[in-house]
Amino acid sequence: MNHHSVKFIIFGFLFLSFSCTFDARIKNENADTASTVPGNDSLGRPIESTSINLKEKKLGELLLELNTIDLTINIYKEPNIDSVYQKLGPVHTEIDFLADEYLQDPELIFNPEDLNFDGYPDIKIPVNSDESFWYTVFLYDPKKKKFVESEELSLLTSLKCDSIKRRLHSLDISGIAGNYYIYNTYKWKNKKLFLEFSEKQDGTFESPDVFLRTVLKTRADSLMDTLAVVRVLKEPDRERWCLEKGDWKALDSTPFPGENVVKLDGRAGDCF
Repeated sequence: MNHHSVKFIIFGFLFLSFSCTFDARIKNENADTASTVPGNDSLGRPIESTSINLKEKKLGELLLELNTIDLTINIYKEPNIDSVYQKLGPVHTEIDFLADEYLQDPELIFNPEDLNFDGYPDIKIPVNSDESFWYTVFLYDPKKKKFVESEELSLLTSLKCDSIKRRLHSLDISGIAGNYYIYNTYKWKNKKLFLEFSEKQDGTFESPDVFLRTVLKTRADSLMDTLAVVRVLKEPDRERWCLEKGDWKALDSTPFPGENVVKLDGRAGDCF
């Protein structure tokens, strides 16, 4: 794997760090008080090591606690933390939540965000990670006043959200040092998830260093129009992009803008 391929993968992991984070605070009670919470005595450690406080505007303050033994999530409603308000799971995960990064920052376990932009906190529990990340997602239902698992959002890879543009993004990286990927942008339409844009890059038959990047937009009738087609040639010290169809504007939001890119117009003929 060359130097540029490594940087390509690293950038993919860091794509679009938009924040939809809610006001979550780590529980700071002492160990004696924390250990009295039902169902967690078997952990043999303070409850706050895998718990957060989460403010919900109508219910008030909630305490979310992951039981690392059976991978269930107990939700308590302050100040009544002697009885479980809601139990979620068990979550099927390959993540070690006893690793230092999760014990030092338990928000990484729950990732509280407003994923459907309704003003209520939602949670996503990491279940696997490789070149991409997967989560089990629970949306807060204000009518039921409960968290409900969303199979639809749980299928999205490396799920991120943009609270400013009110969009969700998924990035699925696979194969050839991360040079194969699918990057999708979604919006909520009539309370249903709608695929707005899709950017895909895969290989070509001409060379292992040449890739084809295609950007599509979904129309109102659910059919897709092609906004851009670009051939990407990766060289040791630069990338050459050949625009074969559409325009460059379609790649303004690409998760991989590249480094030292030479842009060529190939709409009237071959670039290389």
